[in-house]
Amino acid sequence: MRPLAMVRLLVLIFICVITDTTSSAQTFHTILSFDKPNGLDPVGPLVLVKDGNFYGTTLNGGTDDFGTVFKVTKKGTLTTLYSFLCSPISCAAGYSPQALTLGMDGNFYGVAELGGINGHGTVFKITHKGVLTTLYSFCAQQNCTDGEMPNGPLVLGRDGNFYGTTYSGGSSGGVGGAGTVFKVTPGGTVTTLYSFCSEAYCADGQLPVAGLVRGRDGNFYGTTPDGGKGIKVRGSEVREYDLIADWYASERIDQTGVPEATTLASSIPRGSLVLDVGCGNGIPITRALLSEGHQVVGLDSSSAMLARFKQNCPVTFAVRGIVQSCPFADGVFDAVVAWGVMFHQNPEDAIRAIQNVSRILKRGAPFLFTSGDVEAFEANEGKMNDVTFRYFSYGVHGYRRILSDHDLTLVDVHADSGNNTYYLAKKADRLG
Repeated sequence: MRPLAMVRLLVLIFICVITDTTSSAQTFHTILSFDKPNGLDPVGPLVLVKDGNFYGTTLNGGTDDFGTVFKVTKKGTLTTLYSFLCSPISCAAGYSPQALTLGMDGNFYGVAELGGINGHGTVFKITHKGVLTTLYSFCAQQNCTDGEMPNGPLVLGRDGNFYGTTYSGGSSGGVGGAGTVFKVTPGGTVTTLYSFCSEAYCADGQLPVAGLVRGRDGNFYGTTPDGGKGIKVRGSEVREYDLIADWYASERIDQTGVPEATTLASSIPRGSLVLDVGCGNGIPITRALLSEGHQVVGLDSSSAMLARFKQNCPVTFAVRGIVQSCPFADGVFDAVVAWGVMFHQNPEDAIRAIQNVSRILKRGAPFLFTSGDVEAFEANEGKMNDVTFRYFSYGVHGYRRILSDHDLTLVDVHADSGNNTYYLAKKADRLG
């Protein structure tokens, strides 16, 4: 019988050991459970080094709940090497770190999805003793042509440099960009190798959410969840809101949705982090949330809308993307608002959207969205400024079921004077 092979697996909230033998018998041992002080939400692979210990990251938790870098022994003894910290006005070192990669110099390299001096993510180096150096802050170039929101682990190339992707930014796809592939040296010099959505209708793909893999031929391989030849960009073959951005800015001047957004904002602590899905030009929902003293992140698929957002809310972080696959860290937001978004999602995408919102919400956090109040699985079409839009809905009973399937409870449904139907849901306070 061959010697036993020991495999350590990282599984969401704990580290466990599975012993694999030539027989069908296996044993499973939990060697460490994470809690908030020592980190939360480890989602990347561990790195084994010559000292026999494992090194990894958590997206959240630590001293300020912005993520950690840790070392753990085979017996489960954990040492927090670094806690990412943010002041009320800056997260210079970044936060929500992704998995680590071991460099040729023996140090670890990684990316933080958000933060940095420009607020759009960082590349960092950290020693075995926990000395962290920020090598690069994304969005250093005008319009973030160097990329923003790096994700996935870096990949070490044969040349000693590291390679990775950013979810948005780049020189193609309009304002906000559609993501990049980049190279970064151990000293922190970043070179953009490719900007997605360089082809018509984003036939080359857009918005990558995973890192790269180096093939045996020395090339790098990866995927994008959106775009591609013969595949329409989500929502339509072109982004309808890009076509009506000027008209929409002149028409969306009322305060529809503001009372509901303000009510939600007053129900959570001042300074909370709120995601505005379908933020558009930032008026009126983002501005209403900001006026209540909250930190807001905007998310929109329209480059033209984001260009106006950056004019209207110049110091507020916004990213081009889609709610079904936005790569924000698990449990990072105190609330999510989606005004005028869910009824554009076909039935499959609506489920994916709710699933992803649940993932990025903190426990007990609210989710406010608008949609239809009756089932409409086949697209209804309507026009805004002569541009055709498609509308779907699960109705009250359908949304209640889907929300429940994804750890969310529907707590209120009501309509305003303009017959906009509002759904308010809350994520469960605890698992189970």
